[in-house]
Amino acid sequence: MFLEGKTNQSYKNSSFHPMSNGHCESLVKTFKSSMKKMVNSGVGVDEALDRFLFNFRIVSHDHGKESLSEFLFGKRLRLNLDGLREERFQVLQVPEVSKFQEGENVYVRDYKLDKNWEKGKVNKVGGQNSLLCSNRNT
Repeated sequence: MFLEGKTNQSYKNSSFHPMSNGHCESLVKTFKSSMKKMVNSGVGVDEALDRFLFNFRIVSHDHGKESLSEFLFGKRLRLNLDGLREERFQVLQVPEVSKFQEGENVYVRDYKLDKNWEKGKVNKVGGQNSLLCSNRNT
């Protein structure tokens, strides 16, 4: 080997310096305390481990603004609260039904003429915001 003829000695194991490994020591401390709290509250060890890992992966850490799940999987993990928020947005995205029906009397405006509004009748409902109307002049 390279070091056999040299005066240097080769050490096969790493030295124990907790101060130089602060992030790992902090993770171990957080893991132990959260597992202890969850197990003492009646949660099983397997479920407590699942909860800890899930919560650990959705929180952003020192490496940047994205969470570990976004960094590893390229997407954000879904929380139970996300489902509530999506339902609210789905209700807002429901298409509205036209308030007018064929043959109904309405007021229409012809921008070619100087008149503002005049009586007309709905001939055809084309969509949510599209009506084909007729008035006296057309």
